[in-house]
Amino acid sequence: MIYKNPKSRRVNSFSYVYKKIKPEIPHFPNYVDIELTNNCNLHCKMCPRNIAQRPKGFMSEKLFKKIVDECNRSRTYPIRLIGFGEPLIHPEIRKFIQYIKNKHGLRLHITTNGLLLTKEIRKSILDWNVDSIIVSMQGLTESEYKDTRGCDWSTLERNLKTFNRYRRKNRAKPYLQITTTVDSVNEKDKKEFLTKWLPLVDAVSIGKTNWAIVNQNIPKQQQYVQCTEVNHLIQVSWDGKVSCCCGDYDDALTIGNVNTESIRDIWNKSERLKCIRELLKDKGNKTLNPCFKCIPTYEKFD
Repeated sequence: MIYKNPKSRRVNSFSYVYKKIKPEIPHFPNYVDIELTNNCNLHCKMCPRNIAQRPKGFMSEKLFKKIVDECNRSRTYPIRLIGFGEPLIHPEIRKFIQYIKNKHGLRLHITTNGLLLTKEIRKSILDWNVDSIIVSMQGLTESEYKDTRGCDWSTLERNLKTFNRYRRKNRAKPYLQITTTVDSVNEKDKKEFLTKWLPLVDAVSIGKTNWAIVNQNIPKQQQYVQCTEVNHLIQVSWDGKVSCCCGDYDDALTIGNVNTESIRDIWNKSERLKCIRELLKDKGNKTLNPCFKCIPTYEKFD
């Protein structure tokens, strides 16, 4: 469920990206997710980083520019800095933001836990007109947040208040949204959560926490929800491996590698990608990892 700040006049430019996606598979991904690193400053209980086996590292500047340059040549404007790590922890994050926005003028989204919104990073985000930011939280109360994330939310609250104060000088960007997930919704806690956080951002999303990845308790879905991500996005891991799934925490759905291949060739020529698409069209998610653990987190809460 999404709750919008009634006083906000900002428009999320990425909502246009998602609305323009067509059922037909394009010749190039509609948008590209870049995982700058799978390192993080938190150790959240529900995060698949806790069980992932792949090496940890940081994307090189050379590889990053190769990806962004191809996106620009292919007229794919949207890029999302997202993955299984905290993008703001990358030592070159400010340079990378500038390269996307100033060098190419591409549409940029960043998903962050919000704890590293330092003065320098905040300045880069505002100066280079980052389009959209999602701050990921957990729970509806401070005790729930502290229990799952191992820290209190005083730092996050302070960062968002400071960021919002400076953001007022730039009325258009970025669009700022909080997303949180819970096991169940307590109406009193939800009301207090929205009262506290909604005035600081443009929107708040509340969805389900997916514990299936870390505890292997696979959810019983009443109705199969066909995955569409395989038809319009790719995620590039920090080391260049390409996956067709934003939930692929351990390279189980690798379809190529941008160190040796172009995004366009991977997208159009990968036989594994074609096979995955066919399986998911025919309810074959149960045969794919991590697809059999997937739930539609933010579509609705029931």
